[in-house]
Amino acid sequence: MSRAAIRTLCLLALLAAAALWPSRAVAQEPIFGPAATQPGAGVITLREQIRLTRFDADPTGAGRSGDDLVLDTTVAYGLRGDLALVFQAPLIWRDASLTGNDEEFGLGDPRVALKWRFHQADTGPTDTFRASLIGGLEAPSGDEPFTSDSIDPFVGVVGTIIRGRFGVNGGATLKINTSSSADASVVTRGDNDAAAFFYDLSGLYRLSPATYQPDTKAAVYGVIELNGLAETNGDHELMLAPGLLYEGTRWAFEVGVQIPIAQDLEHRLEREFVFAAGLRLLF
Repeated sequence: MSRAAIRTLCLLALLAAAALWPSRAVAQEPIFGPAATQPGAGVITLREQIRLTRFDADPTGAGRSGDDLVLDTTVAYGLRGDLALVFQAPLIWRDASLTGNDEEFGLGDPRVALKWRFHQADTGPTDTFRASLIGGLEAPSGDEPFTSDSIDPFVGVVGTIIRGRFGVNGGATLKINTSSSADASVVTRGDNDAAAFFYDLSGLYRLSPATYQPDTKAAVYGVIELNGLAETNGDHELMLAPGLLYEGTRWAFEVGVQIPIAQDLEHRLEREFVFAAGLRLLF
């Protein structure tokens, strides 16, 4: 499939999602990291995010560099007030300079998880402290070269604090890779035989409005994140991610970029930057 066709597919997916127009507000969340937010009982949320990643610094010595374009779909369903089922699946386009052959298009490994909010303390109309546990499995899609060909369990914890115009999220997730491959030609992070520890910290500041009014219909947030990954094979990276979040009464739009501030990788390609744009909807 051509590059133009993939871009058209991603754009159509976003436009289709935008046309659905849900009727309730979308919760405040960072762009790249997790938050202790989830839908209420019987509620469905949809998040479509397009990410463009530029890779370089090939550890195999083959001199590969190039781009991944990912359309990542996340659907969450509230089983009850404090428990949600989450499904995530990425569609990936990878250019020829990374594959060594032709351009590739396929399905990455999907994830299914349960998210349980074990603590909630609301101290005002918007002020809150929430904490959630999340656990699940990453299953092989079987679509080469986008699959790790292994069933990988993961477990994590995330907390969210909102006080006035400020919000803070912090999370940590451990993924146990059952793959036996230590191949340094892998592109996707956390997909060889090493266990992967993801850690995230984010801050959001409401730029507008300064205070909510009865007729307030939207809010704009500045976002700053630190997104890290340490693997048991010694690989480590830390990304800085500024962004903006526009939150309307029935939808939200996000845009942000990740840039590396620390990278020590010997088992996969380095990420030069990641650009993301996404739409969040709640039904």
